[in-house]
Amino acid sequence: MGAPNWIVERCHSLGLSPLLPLWERPRKALLERLLSLRIECLFSCVNTRNLPANWVGRRLDAQALLDLEQLAARGKLDLCGEQGEYHTMTLNGPGFRLPLRVEPGTIARQGELAYLHAPRLILPAA
Repeated sequence: MGAPNWIVERCHSLGLSPLLPLWERPRKALLERLLSLRIECLFSCVNTRNLPANWVGRRLDAQALLDLEQLAARGKLDLCGEQGEYHTMTLNGPGFRLPLRVEPGTIARQGELAYLHAPRLILPAA
């Protein structure tokens, strides 16, 4: 399964066995699949060692994937953010009755992290 990580260590300390169906799958293929399923995400937090703060609030789309690939090729990050480079927020996709909308608010910083501060989540009308 690869090197120990936080998820595996936490599960084992609780006597649980994690199920990791995407473990060690090709990162680009995973993101391409996400986009092909029309899953809409935005970057909600980035580590500024890897990505500029202005990525916060950016959509994860084909152009973002190209930009991530260029950075990954230079050894700056894991395409899927598995080393803490970024986190995303899912706004729409299969299983969503209606898409969510977010008014981002401001970008806050804590150490090397930049993140959405006080985003306004707009729930769809039924």
